[in-house]
Amino acid sequence: MSDFREFFSVNAREYSKSKSHRQGSDLVALMNMLQPRADMNCLDMATGTGFTAMELARMCGKVTAVDATEEMLTEAVKNATEAGYTGIEFMERMVESTGLESGLYDVVTCRRAAHHFFDKGAFLREVMRVLKPGGKLGIVDMVVPEADNSDLLNRIERIRDPSHVGAEKISNWVHFASAAGFRIIETRETQEEYSMEAWMAPVSTSGEAFKQVKEVLEAATGGDLKGAGISSDRKKINKHRMILIAEKPS
Repeated sequence: MSDFREFFSVNAREYSKSKSHRQGSDLVALMNMLQPRADMNCLDMATGTGFTAMELARMCGKVTAVDATEEMLTEAVKNATEAGYTGIEFMERMVESTGLESGLYDVVTCRRAAHHFFDKGAFLREVMRVLKPGGKLGIVDMVVPEADNSDLLNRIERIRDPSHVGAEKISNWVHFASAAGFRIIETRETQEEYSMEAWMAPVSTSGEAFKQVKEVLEAATGGDLKGAGISSDRKKINKHRMILIAEKPS
């Protein structure tokens, strides 16, 4: 079992209980920026426990949601059923190769997941393939501050979460999406401050991972901390998220 499947299999229930994943302000902003409609066919990639797919189902005529982890999909189906969204089609698929029909979707979303992807270029090319001409992609993901030149944020994220491959700077995402053929419509950056304990969730603060994170932070310079959005006393972290909206040319 690969690290990402192992991590999400163990933590699926915790993600299902996450208020931030269920109701985060980034979800509201994503929908406002995409403006999905009832006549649209929508796809949520790396759906996790299904909260973005459910929000799409509130607005779109048809919703498909894919994820690579069976346990996360089990939670997603349960959450959607309990909320009355029984029409979402959930599938176990890899985002880099979904096997879905080309040119089928008006809107594709991917929220709080892309930092787990090994090949972000392959993911973007797959989205390009399944989108209709003129269709839109909306990505929400944690990003590395442009000033984080030591990659400190990614280093501690990999300790906290072994499935973390790498967050990118917004400038990198713009480059990747453009290289895949997308026209960038808008990027937006948000920031949210967390205590280190809250940032570790759902990982326990009493375990070895938290101890290792603290050791890395103690060894970091003041400049590295500032660049990564971490307070000088190492007790708070300013989490940066990106919303990127891009379009497949007609």
